[in-house]
Amino acid sequence: MIYRFKFSEATDMKEVEGTVGLAFIAAGCLIGEARLRLDAANAISHEKKMVVMRASGDCECVLMLFVGMCSHEYGAESFTVERVKEIDSPAQEPL
Repeated sequence: MIYRFKFSEATDMKEVEGTVGLAFIAAGCLIGEARLRLDAANAISHEKKMVVMRASGDCECVLMLFVGMCSHEYGAESFTVERVKEIDSPAQEPL
């Protein structure tokens, strides 16, 4: 599954980037780093205030961890989440 997270203008994207890293560390502890590296990925745009994350199977826990961490750190109103259709080619990147 692919999800796009859009953050408010007031949100510091350097902080969000750190939160992405923490979510991946926590998920790696739960399911194993190798599995996470194979079945999950992310892209961050500081300019667009956006994070795109892809995860499948057990690796979807990284999505839940990220949402929970962002809700606690920045507030649930500071970001939106939408599910993105699967991409056929890199030219269709959802960022």
